[in-house]
Amino acid sequence: MEPPATGPPAGPPSYPNPKITAFVLALLVDPAAQHKFATEWGRDLYWAIFSPTAPQEFREALQALAAPVGYISHCTYDIDFSDLGHQADMSLQLYAKVKLSGLTLDRRGFRPFDKVSVPSGHAGCSRYCYWSLEGDDTGFEQYTETDMEALGAISQDEGGRAVLDQSLLRPERVRIPFQGGYKAERHVKMTFARWGYLPLAQDRIVLRQEVIIRGAAATDLHFSLVRLGNEQTPDCLKKETRPDGTIELHFENAKVAFPGQANVLSWRPKTAAESAEHPDIRGSTSHDTRSATAVRPAVGDTAGRLSQ
Repeated sequence: MEPPATGPPAGPPSYPNPKITAFVLALLVDPAAQHKFATEWGRDLYWAIFSPTAPQEFREALQALAAPVGYISHCTYDIDFSDLGHQADMSLQLYAKVKLSGLTLDRRGFRPFDKVSVPSGHAGCSRYCYWSLEGDDTGFEQYTETDMEALGAISQDEGGRAVLDQSLLRPERVRIPFQGGYKAERHVKMTFARWGYLPLAQDRIVLRQEVIIRGAAATDLHFSLVRLGNEQTPDCLKKETRPDGTIELHFENAKVAFPGQANVLSWRPKTAAESAEHPDIRGSTSHDTRSATAVRPAVGDTAGRLSQ
């Protein structure tokens, strides 16, 4: 018996008629079909991508399936903690700015088209306030909360999360070309109790992440940041004093984060001893996980995740 062939098919493959090709292309937009093709087609999938005899649209669709759309080189979560009211036991208002710097690897170009969401928070008070996108070689595009509401892009799901459908933000506008860099930014307001947590994650590979904590209420809180996964990697903690005298707390992590891998930011009121010992803003790294462990969700729980 002859050994089974291990190389590409001998001679150019025979491709179906246009109707069958159109059917396959339609399947490629289905996530379940994408996974099935990627796992079962194997080398035939990649052979078809580069075959000069395949229809151009067929090759482009398969290439988009096989290749990543891009990655995020730097992700910053800049979160301001303030009191709702003037009493120490009142709820907290968080104003979070999610800032992304990335590179697109999609040959068709890139523009955020997916739905992103934020947790409902305390008493279900969360909402998107701002969105912007700018490429290295493209114009600047931005939307206020009023703009996004007018386009019907903001909604609330059954779980109370605020949802932003980015595909409704005028898709004919800014599009980042292949290998082009870009900056994207989203702002959101959330209301939480004085003891809580917020999972932070993106749906793409992130090379470097930073969490900045600021605000009047942050002085009275103790913070922890823990990355979920098989290995708990410590974050580099530093404290900075701004020119106006306010204090900022910085958590930085240069470890690569994979799509959906969350960092859990948790907080609780400082004890009397902590307040007396450290009257200014102070936090902890993942070496100290006492407060994070108490509120940490199960791995894979993304119901309350602050997504891209």
